[in-house]
Amino acid sequence: MPPVREKMVLKAVNKMVTFPKWLKDLAEREKVNFSHILQEALKAHLGVADYREQVKQQP
Repeated sequence: MPPVREKMVLKAVNKMVTFPKWLKDLAEREKVNFSHILQEALKAHLGVADYREQVKQQP
């Protein structure tokens, strides 16, 4: 993949999520990195480790 296209694909995007206030308060108190946790949870749920690995697996 050309470097410019790869850079565009790997660009971070914003996505609004909604969850209970008590969960937000607890996570903030524990200094949880919401973005990191969400990314890791989505990768685990989808069964992927990294975008680059997905590209290598495509025919």
